[in-house]
Amino acid sequence: MAYQPAPLSVLTLNCRGLNIPERRTHLLRELRKRHTSVAMLQETHFRSGASPTLQNKSYPTNHFCNHPTVRKAGVAILLSAELEFQVMDTVTDTQGRYLFLKGAIAGKLYTFANIYVPNKRQAMFLKSTLANLNDFSEGILVLGGDFNVPLDPILDPSTGHSSISQLHLRAIRRTLGEGFTLKAMMKNSTVRGPPAAGAFKERPAKPTAFRKFYERGDFPIALEHDTKGNKIAWKVEIEKLDYHHYLPLFFDGLCEMTHPYEFFARQGVHDMLEHGGPKILPVIPQLIIPIKNALNIRNRQVICTTLKVLQHLVVSADMVGEALVPYYRQILPILNIFKNVNVNSGDGIDYSQQKRENIGDLIQETLEAFERHGGEDAFINIKYMVPTYESCFLN
Repeated sequence: MAYQPAPLSVLTLNCRGLNIPERRTHLLRELRKRHTSVAMLQETHFRSGASPTLQNKSYPTNHFCNHPTVRKAGVAILLSAELEFQVMDTVTDTQGRYLFLKGAIAGKLYTFANIYVPNKRQAMFLKSTLANLNDFSEGILVLGGDFNVPLDPILDPSTGHSSISQLHLRAIRRTLGEGFTLKAMMKNSTVRGPPAAGAFKERPAKPTAFRKFYERGDFPIALEHDTKGNKIAWKVEIEKLDYHHYLPLFFDGLCEMTHPYEFFARQGVHDMLEHGGPKILPVIPQLIIPIKNALNIRNRQVICTTLKVLQHLVVSADMVGEALVPYYRQILPILNIFKNVNVNSGDGIDYSQQKRENIGDLIQETLEAFERHGGEDAFINIKYMVPTYESCFLN
């Protein structure tokens, strides 16, 4: 029957001597009760060549590292009978201070390291021991033991203070930090950082209703060229358009990034906002989802275009800025993410200022426009979603 891997339960314990039979019996019983897979024991106080029996049917395999002459220090690793561990190599200390055990569990390499640090010159001992461990270790490293170091001199000791000087504690912390980063150089091991969170990663744009309507010829628009560039030629007066129908469709086109869809959507929105007047306010609830979709694509070009549209929207008609306040929770999260994205430096400074394509500046301008035109509740709602924003009135 194939070995079925189970959760690996590791226990480390300072025994303070195991020469009394009752202590050994009680220890093995406790390990069995806790379903311990690997037990790392310190201060066994066995003498080299004179280790008493420390095994039973539940823990038939044990490895010791003892002091050569006296009953002090000493470390041991006990392996459960349920753990199919194939031992490949071991390393022991001549003074009974550490034991390294390397082997395989279900075809995967593991290194178990049990270290008992002396109560003097801990930094020096740790530095040399961790260097030895680095040379020996392969696969997954499981480190346990008693380091005899209160890393926090206030929390760790029962007395609330440590006899180790702050200078020595800093050296120990530095040694531990350097020691554990040595894992990056271990043989047959790969150390990777956490994956990128993806907050700034661009999302794919979904097909828009604006593109479908444009390709079907449902918009009363055409492209007109003149000496000043391209503009939209409206086939009907903008003031006579049904804003409940057309304005959300043009806002939906803000997601577009290719010509001519991007141009028609962007310019069409600005034209309708410029001539809409009182027709704009009743349509605000229908604009929120298209605005949110455009920002959530997280494309820099689309975000810049949408921010300029939002700045135009809040000044396009009376009460529009206040009508947007209840929807800040849907609009502002992306602004909070990109608020500090500032490319307005180096040789791009003139270009980004002239084109108004610096996201950080545009977001700041947009939030200030929201506050100026959003009424008395605007600032507190902006602050809730963008905690680093400071009022343009108070400052």
